[in-house]
Amino acid sequence: RNFVIQTNQAINAQNRLQRQMERNSFAVRSMSNSMANFARSYLSIYAVIGAASSMYKSMKEMENLQVKLQMGMGGAAGAASTNDYIQKFSQRTGTSIQANTNMYAQLGITAKDAGMNDAQIKKVFEDTTTMAMGYGLSKEQQKFSTKSIIQMMSKQTVNAEDFDFRVAA
Repeated sequence: RNFVIQTNQAINAQNRLQRQMERNSFAVRSMSNSMANFARSYLSIYAVIGAASSMYKSMKEMENLQVKLQMGMGGAAGAASTNDYIQKFSQRTGTSIQANTNMYAQLGITAKDAGMNDAQIKKVFEDTTTMAMGYGLSKEQQKFSTKSIIQMMSKQTVNAEDFDFRVAA
């Protein structure tokens, strides 16, 4: 009889411990899930902040490019039509709108000072971009070639015919 009572007590104790372990296991799983959700939330917040920062930088860069275009094209109306031209040109050639806007603004400011008209500026821009694409220049090489052209234009009065960068097929 004592043996049966002790065995039943041991079985009851084992069952209580089993239930306690199941409750503890549930608590550990819940805590683990909470920590994983917290980490995902933290990463999501970090991603949103990073995206907002990137968008802000892009907007500031585009704003700076618009100011350059306004300086080079003589006002907001000229800058707007030039921006449309650059966007269409970039889509047609598959090149970067920002890089083209920056290059055109730099060329435009210097070319206007050298006495070139809008058609001549567009010709130099298109020929320079076509040359860079045709020769497969890297962005760094393209910057250097653009800088060279700008330096040449700033040294003297320039004729658009002096710049013929068409690439032979």
